[in-house]
Amino acid sequence: MKHSRNISRWAAASLLVAICAAPAIHAADKAPATPPAATAKAEPKAKIQIDPKADELLKKMSEAFKNSKSMRVNMKTLMSMKLGGMNQEMPADYKFVAERPNKMSMTMQGEGMGVNVISDGKKLVVHVPMMNRYTEADAPAKIEDVGESSGAPSGPHEILTSGLFSDNPYETLIKDAKKIAYVGMGKDAEKDLHHLRVTQDDVEWDMYLSNDAKPTISKIRADMTKAMAEGVPEEARAGVSMVMTLTYSNWDLAAKTTADDFKFTPPAGAEKVEEIVPQAKADDDEEEENAPSPLIGKPAPKLDVPLLNGGEASLAKHKGKDVVILDFWATWCGPCVRAMPIISEVVSSYKDKGVVLYAVNVQEQPKAITEFLEKRKLNVTVALDKDGAVSERYGVEGIPQTVIIDKEGVIRSVHVGFSPELKDILKKDIDPLLK
Repeated sequence: MKHSRNISRWAAASLLVAICAAPAIHAADKAPATPPAATAKAEPKAKIQIDPKADELLKKMSEAFKNSKSMRVNMKTLMSMKLGGMNQEMPADYKFVAERPNKMSMTMQGEGMGVNVISDGKKLVVHVPMMNRYTEADAPAKIEDVGESSGAPSGPHEILTSGLFSDNPYETLIKDAKKIAYVGMGKDAEKDLHHLRVTQDDVEWDMYLSNDAKPTISKIRADMTKAMAEGVPEEARAGVSMVMTLTYSNWDLAAKTTADDFKFTPPAGAEKVEEIVPQAKADDDEEEENAPSPLIGKPAPKLDVPLLNGGEASLAKHKGKDVVILDFWATWCGPCVRAMPIISEVVSSYKDKGVVLYAVNVQEQPKAITEFLEKRKLNVTVALDKDGAVSERYGVEGIPQTVIIDKEGVIRSVHVGFSPELKDILKKDIDPLLK
């Protein structure tokens, strides 16, 4: 199975981590690029095309941040994504504070899918509220090295830590740019702003700077459609788009800070882990993919979730009568989009032979699911894993995950990802269970 998406990383990063959320893409899929989060300290490209006005503004802003010993800002992020006919928006609000050389705190305010990153100068903590897990590692010597630290995700903080608060903000901001244009003056929330446009290989982003003697960033809008499309199956690329918007307010480049600004207190029930989501070593990828699931041969865990069209999913009513297939999926998952019609077709071919399918949707809204099914003309029974509890019971880390349960309620097969041979694989697994 070559193509799958890692759910936990997507949730933890909110698709704005490593897409400034990510979804991070497992194994063969290519991860989308981030907007101007400069993570390496390299010299700018010699032949970059940069407008003199844009160059002047960036140098003024960079000088102000370079001379700042501490800063504070509020940040809003909005990921707008279209995939498989679905429109999804994922907002998050953050408070960010930093103090040289290596203290910082980016904490999410309220609910949302995102991540908290805190360094008190000695320890670096990464906390994912949605999973209530956190890691702890030695703090880097400099704030700009947070992105290279163990366990630290990429994300919206990098524009600040690795970019504006680096030793050389100007060079890191223009890194990887092919062209930087000055579009002109514009308005946002009744403010006059300078509009710059940055073109990279697979991302184009617009930067809006305040009209001040020492400019600051008011907004960044990054169109990452091209980068995202490269990680989606070709047949699913029509209508795909991904736009990330970052909005900044209440800049303070001479912020007064206290120890409490950089203190992390684990929430009730928080679990300290070595890795938020354990990752296999590159050399072990193939071995891990081919390793049998520990679920095989064991009784299937409970399936006690509501159905999309009313009622409740249950394995008990099928015991002694039916082979049950569970397909864990989501509308945003490219491999899932490819696998679902095939699984549905296979199950239909066993009509009246005692084979049933529950398409277990992972933490999406009923409206988005219904629209997806209607657009794709799919007639499947959808079970709603609203809080991810069923996925956790079944050890789901990447989707699609297909689980085949025999008539006695014992798991006989588990497949993760999509394979061109999926139809034959399923039939080979199901046929012996019907004898």
